[in-house]
Amino acid sequence: MKARRYCTTNARSGLRLRASPISGEVLDVLKNGSLLEVLDDQHWLKVRDQNGREGYISADYTEAAPPPEATAGVTANIVNFQSQGSNISGDLIRIDEDFVVFLTQIDEKLKTLELQLIVTSSLRKPDQDITNTVVEPAKSSNHFVGHALDFNLQYGGEYYNSKRITELDISQENTDDPVSDAQVKRFLNWLAKDASPLRWGGTFSTPDPIHLDDALNLNDQAAYKQKLTQLWG
Repeated sequence: MKARRYCTTNARSGLRLRASPISGEVLDVLKNGSLLEVLDDQHWLKVRDQNGREGYISADYTEAAPPPEATAGVTANIVNFQSQGSNISGDLIRIDEDFVVFLTQIDEKLKTLELQLIVTSSLRKPDQDITNTVVEPAKSSNHFVGHALDFNLQYGGEYYNSKRITELDISQENTDDPVSDAQVKRFLNWLAKDASPLRWGGTFSTPDPIHLDDALNLNDQAAYKQKLTQLWG
């Protein structure tokens, strides 16, 4: 079996990832130092990025790199989140044990705002059929390793699904906002700005307003891949 080859980008202002060599559609601008798997070795390298996206980059702006190493001690341990006494609820909330600490932080914030978070999706298989999605599921989703949730919010009798959350302008808190709108805005702003490494999907390039995760697939790609392999092979 042929050994996999890797490279890193070496272009301070970023390197264009194209759908085909020379003048192909620009798929993304890769950050300097991005780790890529080399799929085809010519002047224009066919590569795969850490999100599984394939394209072409100029070999002039790359350096050889070793394959990513496995992260020692990383294990996937899926648990059922115990929602009793929590402001987080759902039929079955299955997450990785390492993600529980973030749900504890989220629960504390929800309680200060008197909000309820209803989980609609947690751990799921990579090949699981998904219906009624807000956006197309990511190829390297944090759902696959139990580090993501899809959710709705509730304040009193007011229910906030994707449509209603999208209608909110969370960049502004107006004095005439209903209390429920104001509390939801405060939670989403906290999630987007002050809860790192947690991310709110409403800030993604393709917004997903009922999604949150801890960006494990970006911040620790080796750990993500290890957990993915341990869970699903």
